[in-house]
Amino acid sequence: MRIAIAEDNEIFAQKTGEVVKNYFAQKQIPIFINIFCDGEYLLLDLGESKNYDIYLLDIEMPKADGFKVAERIRRWDKKAYIVFITSYEQYAAEGYNYQACSYVMKEKCAEQLPKVLDHILEMDHDDQEPYYWIMNEQKYERFRIKDILYMKKEGKNTIFYCRNGTHYQERATLENIYKRFDSEEFMYVNRGEIISLRHVTGLRQGNIELYDISLPISRYLLMEVKRTLARYWGKE
Repeated sequence: MRIAIAEDNEIFAQKTGEVVKNYFAQKQIPIFINIFCDGEYLLLDLGESKNYDIYLLDIEMPKADGFKVAERIRRWDKKAYIVFITSYEQYAAEGYNYQACSYVMKEKCAEQLPKVLDHILEMDHDDQEPYYWIMNEQKYERFRIKDILYMKKEGKNTIFYCRNGTHYQERATLENIYKRFDSEEFMYVNRGEIISLRHVTGLRQGNIELYDISLPISRYLLMEVKRTLARYWGKE
């Protein structure tokens, strides 16, 4: 899991980081932690399309407070877990305006935070949704498998085209990536493209249609694509 801590008190930020590291070490769950000395620096990270699973946000920070950061997070990520860390209980009610899953009092952080993380893991397990991860030295990215429209070979890379016009790139062969997916939902339509049957809206004149996208089907794969699509739609 990717975890962001935004806290302007460096000593407290490090202590919070240790609580988080110890908790996940006991659970044997690998994590990546990034600590920001102000919410403004976390906003810069978000502006570069970097995302986290859990955000631990101090509410009172000089440049960008926890509420401002939470508002930005919720613009593009409705499922991330936001936890406010504060010294003042009166902030708790306002925190829930940003769909925060909890808040932790600073003086009781070592005691309360592990219980909050327990709750987050329970929710995450109940709401488990398959993701595809791209992880290398340059970037960490994830996206929902169900959002993939099709994958395309481009040189030594594979491009993932997803819903809402987003796309991702991984340096890997299309053949190796195909082995990672459920063959009942994804299939080749030509040597350089794999489509998700989930998003097929039609087949017309030798092309497969994914909403407003039309991809050519290889002549030697046409009958197989027709049969597979018929089975997927329950018409065979």
